[in-house]
Amino acid sequence: MDVIVAGDVVKMVLPEQVDSKNASAFEKEMFDALDENEGREVLLDAKNMKYISSAGLRVLVKLRKRQGVEIPIIN
Repeated sequence: MDVIVAGDVVKMVLPEQVDSKNASAFEKEMFDALDENEGREVLLDAKNMKYISSAGLRVLVKLRKRQGVEIPIIN
């Protein structure tokens, strides 16, 4: 996952696939990036994503709960 910081926004370019095999690593990488960029708005970019399983969706729900605001997903 690529993380791009521009001003007050941290854009996370989601990987091509998130499933039960890599969901925990994806979660750790995402939350580590959030910890490093605390206080910035989060934007998810799904331009590379081809597949997301329920395990991947669970990570996105955790992200939404942690941030406490809606998180835009583009592309």
